[in-house]
Amino acid sequence: MNNIAPEAALVLLTIRGFLLWLVIPIGFVAWLTYFWWARSASLGQCLGWFDLNLVALLQRLLKRFIPRATVRRVPSQQMSAVTHRVTSMSLL
Repeated sequence: MNNIAPEAALVLLTIRGFLLWLVIPIGFVAWLTYFWWARSASLGQCLGWFDLNLVALLQRLLKRFIPRATVRRVPSQQMSAVTHRVTSMSLL
């Protein structure tokens, strides 16, 4: 998020922090019911994929303040290649 204004980054991270409290349980249930066998993805890869796509969506919604997105949407076919992980600091 180097190319984002500090105010926009603060708004993005605050909204993301709140939404992760919803996305992580939903992602866990989705991983249990589908993604662990259909995409051969680990739980970390699945939650990282959900987080990356959440940030991409937020950047698209805040495009007035973030003219150039730094995170692109990742298709579900590439879930097993995701290296991004959600940390406990993300929830704060």
